[in-house]
Amino acid sequence: MRKGRRFGVPTMVFNGELFWGGDRIDVLIERIRNPESIATALGSRHGR
Repeated sequence: MRKGRRFGVPTMVFNGELFWGGDRIDVLIERIRNPESIATALGSRHGR
């Protein structure tokens, strides 16, 4: 690979959360539709 070139998969950020990889697109769509779903995903770690 030449210097300065990038190779990767779809990488998206929503509300500061990184979604990396094509298999995370469904999770991203869920976050967009229901941003509070992060609380469920993180459980007791959310909001600390």
